[in-house]
Amino acid sequence: MPVIDLKRRRFARFLGTELSTAEMAERLPWLGLDIEDVTAESVKVEYNPNRADFCSYTGIARALQGVMNLKTGLIDYRVTPSNLLFKVDPTVKDVRPVILCAAVRNLIIDEDIVAEIM
Repeated sequence: MPVIDLKRRRFARFLGTELSTAEMAERLPWLGLDIEDVTAESVKVEYNPNRADFCSYTGIARALQGVMNLKTGLIDYRVTPSNLLFKVDPTVKDVRPVILCAAVRNLIIDEDIVAEIM
């Protein structure tokens, strides 16, 4: 099963409130996450690979916000049309019959984000 290491201070930015690692270790199992390790600064959790949203701080924080009643309901994402053209080689049609893409602008990628997506 995959494991993600949630650093306490960084997780607080996504959650919107500060929790100690002991509080994180108490509440994260409410989401079905298994605690692997707890230190003073982070909590390692194992998650079900069927929950792709749990492979990131964002997904886990969003789920915990709902359970803790900090923030509930759907998020309203602002999407605007673009003049960008995305070309797909027709030879991949049988392998990938549907392909989606998005252009994301003004996103700052730091070391933490790179480590999270690797």
